[in-house]
Amino acid sequence: MPSISAPSSKKATTLSVAVKCRPLTEKERCRNIIRVHNDKEILVLDPDLSKDYLERIQHRTKQRTYAFDYAFGPSSLNSDVYKRSVCSTIAGVVQGLNATVFAYGSTGSGKTYTMVGTKDDPGLMVLSLNTIFDLIKDNTSDKFEVTCSYLEVYNEVIYDLLEKSSGHLELREDPEQGIVVAGLRAIKVNTLFDLRN
Repeated sequence: MPSISAPSSKKATTLSVAVKCRPLTEKERCRNIIRVHNDKEILVLDPDLSKDYLERIQHRTKQRTYAFDYAFGPSSLNSDVYKRSVCSTIAGVVQGLNATVFAYGSTGSGKTYTMVGTKDDPGLMVLSLNTIFDLIKDNTSDKFEVTCSYLEVYNEVIYDLLEKSSGHLELREDPEQGIVVAGLRAIKVNTLFDLRN
């Protein structure tokens, strides 16, 4: 893992945006309305629905290209997303830098799959913790404690996903920590096994 240090300029601390297109349903594939153009661009083909299907496909009236820091197609693994867009950020956490990685999208768009993943395709949270634990293991001169929280913001309401009966939580300002989610459970973890339990 490469060495990470604090960014030397404000520009280096800017937000990065990665887009991962989930696999399309059969109906969506037939409409052929979205494509990953390259590793940074998504092409959205928006046919005029007033025309018949064949004419819409042949004469697309609206076509837009959206650019991002990273663009991933439906066949991309979570490990691909992690290596290109998250890994270097997570490495800085062990050196004391702050980092936030979050998924945003509509219901069914693949947020949970990307963040949590499966046994065969671990998500960004699991891959991030793997990196953190590997870096901690390699660093024998410092002492570390890893705590995790897991929350969801849905319809502007915050839910603690580690505490099923918590209801909704609220943001508060703490004089020492800044903005915090009041009542959010934080668990100490020493291994990935601890987190899975």
